[in-house]
Amino acid sequence: MGTGTGAGTGTGTGTDQGAGGLPERVQVTVDQFSGPHAGELVLRELAAAVRRSADTLHQDPPPLDRAELEWRLEADAALARRGVRVRAVYPRAVLGEPVRARFLQELSDAGVIVRVIDHVAHDMLIFDRHTVCLPASERPAPRAGYGQAGPDDLDGATGASRSPDAPHAPDGPNGSEPPGPSLLRVRGSALVRSFTAIHESYWQRATPLPLAGAGLRHAALGELERAVIRLMTSGYGDDRIARKLRIERQAVEDVMAALMERLGAGSRFEVGYKLARALDPSELSPGHG
Repeated sequence: MGTGTGAGTGTGTGTDQGAGGLPERVQVTVDQFSGPHAGELVLRELAAAVRRSADTLHQDPPPLDRAELEWRLEADAALARRGVRVRAVYPRAVLGEPVRARFLQELSDAGVIVRVIDHVAHDMLIFDRHTVCLPASERPAPRAGYGQAGPDDLDGATGASRSPDAPHAPDGPNGSEPPGPSLLRVRGSALVRSFTAIHESYWQRATPLPLAGAGLRHAALGELERAVIRLMTSGYGDDRIARKLRIERQAVEDVMAALMERLGAGSRFEVGYKLARALDPSELSPGHG
């Protein structure tokens, strides 16, 4: 792969199984973009073209600067308004800071599907499951928000957006562009499938936002829901829960159906598993909250 202040490109070929089990030629392309704004502009161009899905992993909490948070929020919300499924995984520590926790809730309200997990090992963005973007250097990474240009992405007084490949006046040492964040763009099914599997692994282990934050739990769970969950996690079936609480079985089923929908769970077992990760047992005690 080439390197430099503009873009470097590496390609490789291999074989994959095509229709009927016959091998087909597969090409993998890796482009590196460096410079003050090259990575952000590449992300913006990809976001403009995305049609179905944008999946992200965020290693670090979002910044505390409100202007930057609003830029990121609008970028992701713009994709959701276009009908793109946007999924984002953030570190659970984000919920410990009110400004950042509010940002995640605003993302969710804007149509972004947000989950949190204890640890995220790296940043990653996947567009339509065919293009992956990764930071090429550890710090600082390009802004993880995308979808529209930020105020610093514009050239001079014209206000025109600059393409990563467009010529511009060098202003770094020895006539070179000053160093900036570097971005890797990966294309090719052989590698993209692997990165997609990594994202899915994080996604399945992460906790949905509605029940992940302490500030959201009490408002999200009513007294009946806590009672049903408490008995369910003690091994009670629906009939026994109904008798214990002196309610109709249908009421128990309705509570379970609502919990499955809110947690994105496909079974009672998965509901119990996800609630056990999201809630402290003391929060299920009668009269809590």
